[in-house]
Amino acid sequence: MRADASRAIYRQLINGKVINKNVIKDGGEVPNELYNEIITNDQDYIELYTNIGYELHPLGEGFLIRELDLGEKSEFRDTAMKVQVLIDVIGRGLQEASIQPELMMLAQAGLSKDHISRFEGNEEFKTILKACGMKQSLEKEIDNVLVARNIASYNHFDRLVFCDVGKAMFDQLMD
Repeated sequence: MRADASRAIYRQLINGKVINKNVIKDGGEVPNELYNEIITNDQDYIELYTNIGYELHPLGEGFLIRELDLGEKSEFRDTAMKVQVLIDVIGRGLQEASIQPELMMLAQAGLSKDHISRFEGNEEFKTILKACGMKQSLEKEIDNVLVARNIASYNHFDRLVFCDVGKAMFDQLMD
């Protein structure tokens, strides 16, 4: 286990981000050295996070952490709910606009901000977002919840695409 990589992994995971197999860079996907570090030393990382009260959870081609004892109220629960709701709204928006979901899976494609703005005009989506405590614009909520946690990213065309863990979450929610 490399100390520098371990600290970088910890900083990302403890701040609610995920570690994806690939990162979007220069218009494409490139391997993520932090993901490779976890894969190479997976048992060490599993033990480390268990010892500090978390589960290192693989999801699709990436990792996230979950608190082992959530108790009554947890910021992690609220964040998880917001992630699921935003992915669901994006999925429904794609369906209503007759856009193939695969568009969100390709680093070279993605969803334009214009489409996101159109989704925001949907009254049902507004009601869902408001009920979940999301009061900002859909684009801002996506930035604060999905992009900030490496679940989604904007590509070089400024289009929203799901990263590896986002793809797995989308697949789970849409099944």
